[in-house]
This record gives sequence, structure tokens and C-alpha cells, in this order.
Amino acid sequence: LRLCIAIVWIGYAYDCELDKKIMFSNGSRKVREFLKLKSILNILVPALVRDKVQSGKKNFSEEEGQVTIVFVDLNKFDKIVNNYNGSELIELMDKIYNVFDQLCDQYGLQKIETVGKTYMACGGLKEAEKKIDQKLLNKHHTVRVTDYSQELLTVVK
Repeated sequence: LRLCIAIVWIGYAYDCELDKKIMFSNGSRKVREFLKLKSILNILVPALVRDKVQSGKKNFSEEEGQVTIVFVDLNKFDKIVNNYNGSELIELMDKIYNVFDQLCDQYGLQKIETVGKTYMACGGLKEAEKKIDQKLLNKHHTVRVTDYSQELLTVVK
């Protein structure tokens, strides 16, 4: 009788531990999925929109006044694609867009979107202007965007 009770107790304890492991594993999977989703959103959604959504705002639009938008489209992109394999192309595009991002910071511009071969940035957004160096505000955003564009041409060549 004691042996039967011990076997039943061991089986019950094993079942409880197994349930705990399964619950932990499912929780870990959910955390990984959440972090993956968050990472994807960080890539796809501009920082100024992401900040508002994370602060709880769901519906928002604001009057920005005058802004200057720059679209950068990589010339002869189809030819570039044909000269690189997949991983080389991704590495090249990553290098190019990282330079674009660094120059955005240098000129006080806000990166808006990157889709394929097209990069979009903006100068004069109220929220972005609050976060940039005061020295940059001495130049109007149209001048900063023009200077940015000219430097892009030199850097990319």
C-alpha cells in the first residue's frame, strides 16, 4: 500500500513539474514573440509615431506647419541588385542607410521611412526640432535638408 501511494505521489509531483515547465516554456515563447514584434515595429514605424503610440495615444494628428521633405531614391538600383547576392545586397543597403541615418542626426532631420530603394526624411517637425542641437536651429530646415542632400551625393558616390 505504501509503495502504491509513493508511486502515485511521484507521478503527481512529476505531472506538476511538467506543467510548470510547459507554462514557463509558453511564457518564454510569448516574450520572444513580443520582443520580435517590437523589433519589427521599431524598424517599420518612425520614432515620432512610435513614441506617441507607446505613450498611449491611439488617434493623433498635429499641425506641423511648414516642413521640408526629402526623398532619396537610389539611382540604377536594378543594376546594383544584379551585381550582388542577397546577403551582400542587404549588407550594402544597411551600410548606405546607416550613413543616411547618421547624416540625418548630423543635420537635425527626422528619418521618416525606408522602403526598398527609397529613403524619406524630414526637417522642421516640431517634436524632432525639440530634440536637436541648438546650433542646428540657427539654420532653417530647408537649408539643412539641402545641405544634407548635397552631402548625400558626395558620400554615396
